[in-house]
Amino acid sequence: MNNHNQNARLAIILLCLVSMSWINCSSQLSTARACREENDRLSQSVTELNNEIKDLNERFEGYISSTKSKFDFDTIEKHIVENENEISALKGELDRLSKAQSSEQTSSVSIKKSNFEIGEECSVPSVSTHVKYCTDYRFYNLWYTPHYRLQQVAWTDELGMRRYNNDYLVALGSYYSTNIGDRFEVTLDTGKTFTVMLADGKWDSDCDENNMYTPCVDYNGEYAGNLLEFIMDKYSVSDEMYAYGSLDYYEEFKGSVSKMVYLGRDTSEDWDTYL
Repeated sequence: MNNHNQNARLAIILLCLVSMSWINCSSQLSTARACREENDRLSQSVTELNNEIKDLNERFEGYISSTKSKFDFDTIEKHIVENENEISALKGELDRLSKAQSSEQTSSVSIKKSNFEIGEECSVPSVSTHVKYCTDYRFYNLWYTPHYRLQQVAWTDELGMRRYNNDYLVALGSYYSTNIGDRFEVTLDTGKTFTVMLADGKWDSDCDENNMYTPCVDYNGEYAGNLLEFIMDKYSVSDEMYAYGSLDYYEEFKGSVSKMVYLGRDTSEDWDTYL
């Protein structure tokens, strides 16, 4: 009886072990199947991505091919060179025309006598002329002009003003002169006296009806006239004076022009010829 019961228990235990082994095996098979399915899915995704990459490469190569056929880069480069040459030729022609025009203007000036006799006192405007604007000498950059040649032999003083010998270089209205090299002695109403030399002429269209000065408004908002336009080296003037914009920033140059006397024309150089 005991042996029978014992055999029954062993049979039950053996059955349980077989059942557990079967369950574990089924679970492993299920997991393996799931892994295999996931692997197949990933493989399919990789294949699809590779196909997309291949398609994109083919489309890109097709685009490049069509672009090359649509745009002839050699022809485009040739047109660019031709345009650059044409621009260069036009610049040369423009330079030639400017030179010819300047020569015509100067030829009429060079045969013109000075407006005054040596020692003659010139009229000065009745308006305040304390404003003394400045222009950088690099503005005169046409090598064939006497304006340019004058700046090559001029010098810059301690205030940054351009001078020839001891004269300040200035631009004047045509009432006083249109001849480069004409010299004047200037007296301010403060009593200060100095000499100037014409280095440029002002356009009549920029001046008053008598072509004496350029109408302007001073720093107090009052009407004034710029009679003397000094030529400077903008890199040599003080920052304060450059911001102010007028030589009368300095105390010694404050005041209006009260007197101008014609001193004659400088003859140390040919100031008429355009090369």
